[in-house]
Amino acid sequence: MDDKKEDEILLTSARVKRIIKDSIDSPNTRISGSGLKFMTEVATEFIEFMALAALDESERPKQYVDSTGVMKALVKMGLGEIADEIPSLDGFSEDMLEE
Repeated sequence: MDDKKEDEILLTSARVKRIIKDSIDSPNTRISGSGLKFMTEVATEFIEFMALAALDESERPKQYVDSTGVMKALVKMGLGEIADEIPSLDGFSEDMLEE
């Protein structure tokens, strides 16, 4: 593993495990240690990737990652189905205010 990966901030395994268990409709689902570690790393990488993509799609100055940019990035990356599952942006309207 390179130095960059060793210094990387990861989501907590406990939180990722809870998300996995809550999203699967079977109470008997088990998650292996290696599966959990891998899922944690994948989720972290996805967030990093989405942040960069959202920054590119933001209509605000480029130092902002905003909800509109995130939604546009999801659609642009072919993840429109995920975007459709996300609640309305009404609660995040501060992201769309002009500065």
